[in-house]
Amino acid sequence: MEFLLEIIVPLLQLVGELLLQGLFGLLVEAGLQVLEVVELAKPDRKPPSVVAATSSLFVGMLSGAVSFVIIHHSLISHVWLRIANLIITPCIGAWAMVALERWRMRRNPTTVTAHRAVYAFLFAFAFVLTRLYVTTR
Repeated sequence: MEFLLEIIVPLLQLVGELLLQGLFGLLVEAGLQVLEVVELAKPDRKPPSVVAATSSLFVGMLSGAVSFVIIHHSLISHVWLRIANLIITPCIGAWAMVALERWRMRRNPTTVTAHRAVYAFLFAFAFVLTRLYVTTR
């Protein structure tokens, strides 16, 4: 029974960190949707890829710092799992963004998708990396 607890607790910690990143990702996405609605009156202009990628990194770092203000410690206690979280969480975040955009396209085919999986991955990676850096100091 104790062995099972040693497996389940780190997995629950990883899920908690994933949910925290997902919550911030949804908040940022909602904010971007509001900006997209405001921008509908203007002609379709997509930002250059470098600007979008840099913005995703910056917003991810900012979100990671804000999340540290709310929760002052990492939800993951094992160091090896924190490092694994650098790969796992961004991949799941990118997958979730792709699923969200496919759902949006089915509901409204005229919607222009502004975000790609790469930007979601960069946001999540910057978020997790910031939390890893701040919580290990």
